[in-house]
Amino acid sequence: MSESTHHPRADEVFPASSYQQAGAGTPPPASANPFLSEEWVTLAEAAESLPGEVSKRTVERWARLGKDGVRLETAKVGREVRTSAGALRRFCVRVAEAAAQGEPEARQWSNRRTRRTPAQRKREIEDAKRRLREHGMEV
Repeated sequence: MSESTHHPRADEVFPASSYQQAGAGTPPPASANPFLSEEWVTLAEAAESLPGEVSKRTVERWARLGKDGVRLETAKVGREVRTSAGALRRFCVRVAEAAAQGEPEARQWSNRRTRRTPAQRKREIEDAKRRLREHGMEV
């Protein structure tokens, strides 16, 4: 990231006067939500700032769908979706807390579709029927 790049804060993008003109009253104070007072970066810049090889698509997925029930805080400014370094830290902490509590991952991600054999599919169907019967449902 270059030194001359300016990343807007919410109060620069959405000044108080724009809230009043839209009839929305007074904007919430930045202290109510730290994300509003932080410096925003694009999702591509956020991906580059993370250790390891994290792609922009991964950060987009965290914003759109979340991970372990936790979504990355973002704001859409024009055509760009932005987040902040603070939002990334909070996201990572919340995901780590969810993992420490043993919460199962909401969705397993894979680039490949896994194919089941007919025998595996049949066993899964029988297992699902058995579980329904155990809960008093007729199959």
